[in-house]
Amino acid sequence: LSIASVASQTLSTVANRRSMTTNTIKCVLPKFNIGAKETRNFSFNIYAGPIILEELSKINRRKVADFGWLNTKMLEVLRYFYSLVPNYGVAIILLTLLVRLILYPLTLKQTKEMAKMQKLQPKMKEIQNKFKDDPQKMNEEVMKLYTKNKVNPLGGCLPLFLQLPIIMALFNTLRNAVELRKASFLWMSDLSKGDPYLILPIAIAALMYYQQGKANVDPQQQQAMAFMPIMMLVFTFSLPSGLLVYWFASSVLGLLQQLQTNKLMASMKED
Repeated sequence: LSIASVASQTLSTVANRRSMTTNTIKCVLPKFNIGAKETRNFSFNIYAGPIILEELSKINRRKVADFGWLNTKMLEVLRYFYSLVPNYGVAIILLTLLVRLILYPLTLKQTKEMAKMQKLQPKMKEIQNKFKDDPQKMNEEVMKLYTKNKVNPLGGCLPLFLQLPIIMALFNTLRNAVELRKASFLWMSDLSKGDPYLILPIAIAALMYYQQGKANVDPQQQQAMAFMPIMMLVFTFSLPSGLLVYWFASSVLGLLQQLQTNKLMASMKED
């Protein structure tokens, strides 16, 4: 018994007649035994349509498409902003701003921990040079330095890991939101398709290049990361415009936070 195979063949036959592109429908059955001359009938409900929350709420949504709790909330907030300002481009910017504000305490903590680590770099180099022939002793002295200055070596990474689920949920929400189809914003006539003039991909790459120049990192690291803006341009030029609007708005806010980080690190060095 292969219901998935039968459904696929049936759809392929219909597709060939109408020159349509189809997907395979797969039906999963529990294991069962069937005797000689015994028959069993199974019925299935299939939803074929756009992933719209109102439509999916009329049926068992989780059996149709598992948005995930966080993705669903993101989409609800996006639609709420759209009800206030009937433009999905503006709604995306407002949603990006809201997410950045929610994550700001974590970002600030990450910035402070990075500033502390930057401040300890000269002393760490002294320890590394002094105990370069004794790795165990060097690690002990580095940990003592961290403890004395109340620095958590993972403090700069932990807030970033906590932010990732929210950022990924926002990314997936905008990538799959059917509401963006045919929605226009500025020069973009359809936020579900790519930027026709590649303005946003170029702007995002340019912002990344500028932000790298403002970052307080080692010159060797800057050289290693010099190709990243080019990779970003290649990665973003085919993404939906709605996702690019989010990415650009987030990059601008990230640049402002980077400038704040530089001021904080400069003040800590003076102290």
